Amino acid sequence: MRRIKMIGLCVVAACALAAIGGASTASATAKFGVCVAAKKAVYADSNCKEPAMKKGVPAPTKGKFEFEGAGECYPTKHGNYADNVCSKLAEKKGAPAPGKGKFEKAPLPTAEVTGAEAKLKSAAGTIKCASSKGTQTITSPTSLDSITTFKTCEGAGNKCTSAGKAEGEITTYELDGVLVEPKPGTASINITGDGSDGFGSAEEGKLLAEFSCVVVGVRVSAGPLGGALSPVNVMGTTETTTFEELVEQGLKAEFGAPPAFGGAPISSEQIGSVTATNPVPFEVHAP
Repeated sequence: MRRIKMIGLCVVAACALAAIGGASTASATAKFGVCVAAKKAVYADSNCKEPAMKKGVPAPTKGKFEFEGAGECYPTKHGNYADNVCSKLAEKKGAPAPGKGKFEKAPLPTAEVTGAEAKLKSAAGTIKCASSKGTQTITSPTSLDSITTFKTCEGAGNKCTSAGKAEGEITTYELDGVLVEPKPGTASINITGDGSDGFGSAEEGKLLAEFSCVVVGVRVSAGPLGGALSPVNVMGTTETTTFEELVEQGLKAEFGAPPAFGGAPISSEQIGSVTATNPVPFEVHAP
């Protein structure tokens, strides 16, 4: 069997097979987090989308809601923490007293990620997986970790399988994601991998996943990989990542046998969408 090496299987606030390489840059504005009630706040609505106004002019202290980035400590009534860095739980008579503190920490939730069919297309053919399931953990206001398993995967009629997995299952390495804002009011995730192919190639330490199909070896590479997130600026428990054909595609596939694939890279692209379900209400904020 020849191994298929793919730098392009990803899980994000949702995740899918392969990924999109976009030219987006990290945003100082877009964040993961929560919209909470607050005094003298910036926003007028509970989604932290509409700024507070006075006589038609933004009034940053006249709102009733504030956006707080994931993992950040903020002042509030009935919080769980006693200090402004959320390092000490509130206590009463020497015992923990939830809700008696003056500060709270915005959650860093771990979501379940599920997807239907996902495809990796190129002029050489299509690799298709019937479904996917994984996890995604928000690690800061602008970053996440993720991992997923794709099921019933095949290319040219041959099953594609990661080492040690059931036939037709492809599991990614742990992936890192950075939140970006392609334009105001939109958000995407740029994904990087940390897997090693063992051949000392230029992709060493950058693989997102690797697997074997019976007939041919394929290696897919790109820069940071991305997928568009929706909804944006809406509190809720689900978030969808969409990978569209002919949109922000930056994948390159090499065909042959490792370690010297030899063939000239050809363009590849991802098609599909996945949904992340968080245990608590959450938001992708891109004002």
